[in-house]
Amino acid sequence: MDKSEAHEMLKQIKANHAKLNSCPKHEFGKVVGDRSGGHSPRQNMRICQQCGGSMEDRDVILYAKGYKAAGGNPDDIGLFIDGQALC
Repeated sequence: MDKSEAHEMLKQIKANHAKLNSCPKHEFGKVVGDRSGGHSPRQNMRICQQCGGSMEDRDVILYAKGYKAAGGNPDDIGLFIDGQALC
């Protein structure tokens, strides 16, 4: 990876963080790509239907657990795999 590719990647990361940080309530559902090679669904990326930001499944699971701990219903986040809620 050369310097310009690294700069572009950093720019994309910052734009994604800005989307996620500006979102009042995430609703994840759509899976974008399977980077796991079929080993684990936790490596997938999910898109928030509200802000368009993306996170890996493991980060979405942690978000849902925090949402639940704060008194919210984690089902509102829409984190399901094969019809099963992940938390």
